[in-house]
Amino acid sequence: MNNLIEKLRSDLPRVYNRAFKYVYQEAYRPCAKLVIQRTKDKQLAEDIFQDAMCILIDKVKQPEFKLTAHIRTYMYSICRNLLLQKLERNRKETVNQKAVFAQQESIEDVTSFNLTEHRLTCIEKALDTFEKEDCKTIIRLFYLEGKRLIDLAKMMNYTPGSIKSKRYDCIKYLRKKVFSIYKN
Repeated sequence: MNNLIEKLRSDLPRVYNRAFKYVYQEAYRPCAKLVIQRTKDKQLAEDIFQDAMCILIDKVKQPEFKLTAHIRTYMYSICRNLLLQKLERNRKETVNQKAVFAQQESIEDVTSFNLTEHRLTCIEKALDTFEKEDCKTIIRLFYLEGKRLIDLAKMMNYTPGSIKSKRYDCIKYLRKKVFSIYKN
């Protein structure tokens, strides 16, 4: 990873160009897919990826910058954040879009629709029926208050990996509850 950063910082155009070509080959497809799935706009996907490349260039110029994740993951998160900012500016999405967008693909069907009062009531009822308080806490803090998983792990004395698994299990359980309440 740091070898890639060194190549991106290189003064040799050949090395520099190869490094950026590698970044493009690794990261463009997942980043474009993310944007196109949300907006159905290929041009916006290209624009956002180009902006993400500019951000990467700015970061690479900082001597203290170290890449601690795979370049694909890093670029994906930049594109995701840029897309969220764009959607907020355009107000194309509902107020709850930020929370919906942060959720895993497997649970999108619970929250990706425009939440009406009835649906919100169903979610609240489902949360109230949870037997385990930690599930209620995780869902409320992560999705409704926007707390980070790392912060939740520290607060609740979990490891980051186990809080992620716990969140997934809780959401799976919430989905079942919401669908059973919503159908009635």
